[in-house]
Amino acid sequence: MANGTLHTPGDRTFTLSDLQSRVRSCVRCDALVRCRTQPVPGAGAVPAAVMFVGIAPGRHGGDRTGMPFSGDRSGKLLHEMIARARLTGVFITNLVRCNPRDHWGRNRDPDAREIANCRDHLRAELAIAQPRVIACLGHLAWRELAGPGRPFTPTRPATIRVDGVVLFPMYHPAYVNRGAYPVRRYRRDFRRLAGTIAKNAAGETSASMGPRPAGIPNKGGVTPQRFDCSLVGRDALPAASRPKFGAFTELRRQAGAL
Repeated sequence: MANGTLHTPGDRTFTLSDLQSRVRSCVRCDALVRCRTQPVPGAGAVPAAVMFVGIAPGRHGGDRTGMPFSGDRSGKLLHEMIARARLTGVFITNLVRCNPRDHWGRNRDPDAREIANCRDHLRAELAIAQPRVIACLGHLAWRELAGPGRPFTPTRPATIRVDGVVLFPMYHPAYVNRGAYPVRRYRRDFRRLAGTIAKNAAGETSASMGPRPAGIPNKGGVTPQRFDCSLVGRDALPAASRPKFGAFTELRRQAGAL
């Protein structure tokens, strides 16, 4: 793994640009294909110090611009908070890469099938970006990554560590823009996030006597670093290499995929 490139057994490589191209041609969800303007792959620093995972591209934002969290109020607020907290090494993505709309053309939350259809895209982004901290924007992102049994408590952010990656719960910027949560507290939450990132980086530095894990290792120590580029769809990672990451395993089991 180097410079955001996944090396495969046949010496083929798979870069973030390759993944973005695959995402842009995705047609897995009929309903989303009908209402979207374009798919919106994740983008940002590789490797990443922190990855922000939202819910879906906004109708007036990413769906129009092709970039996650850009062009709308949510994107403006998120980037403002990132700048104020002086965060660097940022990667931004969503649970799903197309804008879900209801019968009236308004934004809606993606359903379970749509999230499941996009899960391998997220998994590949995680393997390429290798974030050490993931900020989950909203309860849907938190539930997907932390698992349904973990309470979502952004006002008292209790981070958890899953397979070497720190998960940090945060409200979605849209929730703040609606006036449901004060901006001044959101600034505080981003300061806390910055502290968590710095603390995690310091911990890695102190442990630098050993090699830094590549990707997100599962409990058996296998990392999702090598996979067949031709399978960046439903089964992108070999079974032995799929990270047992929170709800990934449980939801796939419920869907009968395991």
